[in-house]
Amino acid sequence: MSRLTPRHCTGREKNGIELPRVYESPKGTALKSNAEAAAMAYGVPLLYLSVWPMNSSACHRYLDVRTPEEFRARHAPGAVNVPYIYQVGSDWRKNSRFLEEVSAHFRKDDEIIVGCQSGLRSEMAAKYLPSAGFYGVIDMAGGYSAWTRSGLPTD
Repeated sequence: MSRLTPRHCTGREKNGIELPRVYESPKGTALKSNAEAAAMAYGVPLLYLSVWPMNSSACHRYLDVRTPEEFRARHAPGAVNVPYIYQVGSDWRKNSRFLEEVSAHFRKDDEIIVGCQSGLRSEMAAKYLPSAGFYGVIDMAGGYSAWTRSGLPTD
């Protein structure tokens, strides 16, 4: 199975994730390229899980934007947790250090799969990251819920 070709692969490949050859839309029609996927989801590629084989030589990395409590409970192997929003009382507030924290773990040209619990927070984060210069961003449809429903490994 082929993977999206990364722009670089240095030092952090062991936490990479191999992607399916094509993205699949919810109706089951295959998208033929990353460019077609990018046309979906407001210019950010949207990955629908059908197959998610792990591969130690791939360069895609998982950014989990859920809260630290959600992340500690269970998460995808090798995922990096940087919350996009925090709950403060009954309100939710954007993490004011989000870009700083993401930049501590990822380079701007890293291939980043963004996921949350169900897809809403990851969609917001995936739309925000390219405006800050991160251009290898893919939003994972369905988030961690889709990950576990697909029977993929968890830590």
